[in-house]
Amino acid sequence: MKIESAFQLKRHRILKSHFNINEAFDVDKGLEGIHLEPQLALNYEKLSDEGDVIVLFSFKIIDKNTPFKIDIVLAGDFIVTGDALENKDALEKLVHINCAACLFPFLREYIADITRRGGVPILYLPSMNFFEFYKESIKKACDE
Repeated sequence: MKIESAFQLKRHRILKSHFNINEAFDVDKGLEGIHLEPQLALNYEKLSDEGDVIVLFSFKIIDKNTPFKIDIVLAGDFIVTGDALENKDALEKLVHINCAACLFPFLREYIADITRRGGVPILYLPSMNFFEFYKESIKKACDE
């Protein structure tokens, strides 16, 4: 049985944005040699049977040994159609792979802009493979 679903992004918005500069950090050094360990999380809520789904993409860097701390939550309002409306596994996969990949460029742009405006070395997030990210989250959930 082939599962067929589609989605459309209605809008995106920043729900939460905290940015703090670490005054002890020498901004002239740049980010080379700094090990940043961002925490990414993805949550969603199906708001209606008509396909309204809100996806919350959170990003944090809270290590005290970094030039800044960031805590951002980006929301995406999607309309989902097809099998994902009735099949929870299909919806999970659609949200964690497709919707996340759709929202990620907005998150990347916001983080680059906020670090640039903060006067610290600009943080450009690398591309992500959301299929692998989803597989790892499934594996992690099974291990718990």
